[in-house]
Amino acid sequence: MHYYDYNEPRQHGTINFPIEYYYVDERHPRYLMPYHWHKEYEIIRILKGHFTITIDGETCSANAGDLIFINQGLIHGGIPENCIYECIVFDLQFLLMHGAAMTQYMTKLTGCSILIQSHFTRCDKDLFAIAAQLFEAVEKKAPAYELNTVGALYLFLGIIFQKNYYTAYTKTTRRNLKEANHIKPVLEYIENHYMEKISLEKMSRIAGISPKYFCRCFKIFFHMTASDYLNYKRVEQACYELTVLDKSVTEVGFDCGFHDTSYFIRIFKKYKGMTPNQLKQSIG
Repeated sequence: MHYYDYNEPRQHGTINFPIEYYYVDERHPRYLMPYHWHKEYEIIRILKGHFTITIDGETCSANAGDLIFINQGLIHGGIPENCIYECIVFDLQFLLMHGAAMTQYMTKLTGCSILIQSHFTRCDKDLFAIAAQLFEAVEKKAPAYELNTVGALYLFLGIIFQKNYYTAYTKTTRRNLKEANHIKPVLEYIENHYMEKISLEKMSRIAGISPKYFCRCFKIFFHMTASDYLNYKRVEQACYELTVLDKSVTEVGFDCGFHDTSYFIRIFKKYKGMTPNQLKQSIG
């Protein structure tokens, strides 16, 4: 699969209605969720299967029926297994425009004083009923869906605050945010330069921290080393080129930063459980 938006710059929804709906199954080009972040908040609903997601270095396993809430600016990525899921991405600043009465709650989120919990199972029937209304409204876009969507979103957040489904920022949380800000430019650099030789020293310079501290931070957030992540990115790009472009295995490997074909095949098989040629053959 191929992804471009490690820091998603694109508009979700419209300027006047910055709320967007996405339905994702195995045919979707973003079925596998790469590590990325965005300024908006996101709600994910698992419709089928299993989804393992890492948010700000913490990994959770979600099953059909579960909800996942992603706070703004947090690095996150996930691996679906026989999964269908849907997402709503929304800009909280939009809700702040609709009345001063809401400001006391919303600014706690936008001001980074609280974090909404990430994983919800079906223990709260009210929350899940409202979530169902929210997803239905924004998906079907029936007449006046904007009113129904915003209303359901307010109800959803109202239950969050009413039942204290959030935690206050701690020193650890703020330290994690600071460390994430060191890592984010490295992800962007890898996205744009994965085909080049990228050393640990280069990545740590981009992060603005020492190589030792960089390695520690990276491992915390991604549960893998920076070199492993670079290989993962290169293999994902290779999958895209092998399935879409008319190139040989050697050409694809070289274009993706592997200048030794044998090494490329070995690393590819490590991540994908098959060789590049086997992948090409599987798609006919």
